[in-house]
Amino acid sequence: SWAVLPAGVRFIFKPNARLKPYLQTGAGFIFSRKPIPVPESPTYNFVGDFGGGVMFHWSRQRLVTVGYRYY
Repeated sequence: SWAVLPAGVRFIFKPNARLKPYLQTGAGFIFSRKPIPVPESPTYNFVGDFGGGVMFHWSRQRLVTVGYRYY
């Protein structure tokens, strides 16, 4: 199986702060050799995700991100 998620949006709260909470969502397609999610389905389907997290600017050139995504 493989997926393509060409559409995505990330909402960053406090973009000028050092600690930046965010929410994100995305949408795309998934392709598989077997029908998904049930045997009568085609071998492709739509897929989406959503989640959130925190970005922390350690320095001007280093960024640490901790987050969670639900597919």
